[in-house]
Amino acid sequence: MDRPMKHSDQAWLGYLPDDWQVLSARRLFTNRREHAGDAQQLAVTQKAGVVPQDEYIKASGNNLARALKGTESFRRVRQGDFVISLRSFEGGIEFSQFDGCVSPAYTVLAPVAAADPRFLRHLLKSAPFVSALQSQTDSLRDGKAIGFEQLSRVRLPLPRTDEQRAIARFLDYETARIDALIAKQERLIELLKEKRQAVISHAVTKGLNPDAPVKDSGVEWLGAVPAHWDVLPVKRVVTSVTSGPRGWSEHIVDDGDAAFIQSGDLGSRGVVEADKANRINSESSVEAARALLQQGDLLVCITGAKTGNAAVFVGCDRPAYLNQHLARLRPMAEKANAKFLLAVLTSSPGQAHFTLSQYGLKQGLGLEQIENVAVAFPPMAEQLDIVAYLDDQESIFERLVRASDEQVALLRERRTALISAAVTGKIDVRNWQPAEEQAA
Repeated sequence: MDRPMKHSDQAWLGYLPDDWQVLSARRLFTNRREHAGDAQQLAVTQKAGVVPQDEYIKASGNNLARALKGTESFRRVRQGDFVISLRSFEGGIEFSQFDGCVSPAYTVLAPVAAADPRFLRHLLKSAPFVSALQSQTDSLRDGKAIGFEQLSRVRLPLPRTDEQRAIARFLDYETARIDALIAKQERLIELLKEKRQAVISHAVTKGLNPDAPVKDSGVEWLGAVPAHWDVLPVKRVVTSVTSGPRGWSEHIVDDGDAAFIQSGDLGSRGVVEADKANRINSESSVEAARALLQQGDLLVCITGAKTGNAAVFVGCDRPAYLNQHLARLRPMAEKANAKFLLAVLTSSPGQAHFTLSQYGLKQGLGLEQIENVAVAFPPMAEQLDIVAYLDDQESIFERLVRASDEQVALLRERRTALISAAVTGKIDVRNWQPAEEQAA
């Protein structure tokens, strides 16, 4: 028999079971204003909820600034409370399983006795609620906090206490199952990426013939290499190594006739994404000539967080110039294939070498360091065979990773839909039992 439903008079809720109430958030929460005392400091996060600050720093490596004094103005948080953060309009209101305190910049919400915190935990992170909260806080974004008054404008669904508990129990179980499946797929993706790197590293240091005689390369990061390969510094197989001119970032314009290639334009597939690059106007200076790219140039990021990233410039429909944070290597056609050299430098050993070679507090690579990187080069025909093999392997890995990514996206969509349906009464879980209990 279908469950009787009624319209909630709230667009974000639609129809609800007819025995559910719709109440102002003010009726379900009080604004806790207790002083912190000597309570531990808590971190308010979208991913982990409200957790002890020390644990969050240890787990994430994010060294939050602690308030060493002045915590007397902090707000007390009790286990089962909720905290409104500056970014709650993006992902809902955070739940705390811990006693502690938070900055007075946060609003602490204590649920009333009729509202089960476990039910509210799912409701206040559900997509329909987040959408409703956003509709009430459009003018409060850009770093401004959502306060108790703004939250009070949102009307919330409230089933009977026993059904709140049933919904929370159902969602705890089902979301845990989905999260476990997501974790397995994400682990598979990581393993595929590790395998991909292992395949690249083996191919560019050992070749494709397992029976080929080997020799000691004399280079620690290369180890033993096929005996007929030549171990040479990069400068012996390129016509030049240079970087872009300084200060050209100031020349970026919307309607420029040339591409300005920066670190972010080195695509994840090893190809420069020139069509997405910023624009500048072409120049005829000596600096411009040096920075002008040719098809087949290899670019390496030499500063910043992306140091060691590399990609091949395959050309574009306009002139393209090099940014100062990139090194340009122009391989000699008869000695080095750009894609082979790319594979060497982006292999696990190549990246490890770059990491060890970096200098300075900001970390970076000098052109001399790149010029003197020792690489084992097979004959050109063998380089091309290795490149073709790696292209085939890349296609296989991409297909497998894409399938896992799609599976993760579907699981996340199902998780979101399941929570939304349960907390708004679109599915009836009052008599639900876990699968193992049903089997028993």
